[in-house]
Amino acid sequence: MACNRQQGMNVQIKSIISIILIMTGLATAQVRVAVGNFENVSDVIFLDGWSRSVPRMLQSELSQYQGMTLLERQKMDDIFKEHELALSGLVEDSSLADKLGKLAGADILISGSINKVGSHYQIDADIIRVSTTTVRVEIAEATDKDHLKEMIGLLANNIAFQITGNRQYKSKIKIKKYPTPWFLVSGAVFGGLAVLANKSYQTNLDKYKQTTALDKYDTYYDRANSAYKLQGLMMSLTGAAITGALVCWIRNLNGPEIRAGSQNESDIKTGLLFLPGRRTSFSVQIHF
Repeated sequence: MACNRQQGMNVQIKSIISIILIMTGLATAQVRVAVGNFENVSDVIFLDGWSRSVPRMLQSELSQYQGMTLLERQKMDDIFKEHELALSGLVEDSSLADKLGKLAGADILISGSINKVGSHYQIDADIIRVSTTTVRVEIAEATDKDHLKEMIGLLANNIAFQITGNRQYKSKIKIKKYPTPWFLVSGAVFGGLAVLANKSYQTNLDKYKQTTALDKYDTYYDRANSAYKLQGLMMSLTGAAITGALVCWIRNLNGPEIRAGSQNESDIKTGLLFLPGRRTSFSVQIHF
């Protein structure tokens, strides 16, 4: 009887351990993500360079987020060449996306396009879930060509949010071109030196007033005078640094923004994208 009871306890313990292992495996499950190519769909030649840089930069950024395993870019390139797959057809052809996903061993495929619309530069990333062939498009847009790194950072954050649910979705980020922190640090350093100079001035001034040695009068006077001048210089530099920090802060508040948007796509693709302060675009694609 005791033996049966012991066996029953062992079975229960094994069951609990199995459940814990299963739950741990689910908690640590990684979504396998493959980053494909991004096509320059504009007539701007230098954006061909972006089409080569964006996949590499996006993969590097996404690798910093938990919950995803990024597949090697070389593996993706080899699969495209070996099977002569057309990247541009991934979103339109669900069977092609499914085929590529299985070949690459990916749960999520990311590809997209680069475009210039008016004076704005735009990167569209198609996030294709292989199991359901559903697509979500994440978009990053900048007002000039100098902020590709920031565009990729915003895009990666929002892609990671859509895939894993981690982090927080960002609709825009401010571009801070002006060095506010540098001016603040400089102001703190100059302010500290002004305090030390004032201390030296007070010390030598007191010694000058208290000394009875004639040969020390000139020494303490010169030291106090030099410290006083240095104090004035440091206070002026402190004021200039604080003013510079304030100007930079105001300019950064009114600086350019990198904006983001997203839209769902299905077999009948409809998309409505609204970026505050910009434009609204509507498109319909019906597949037969």
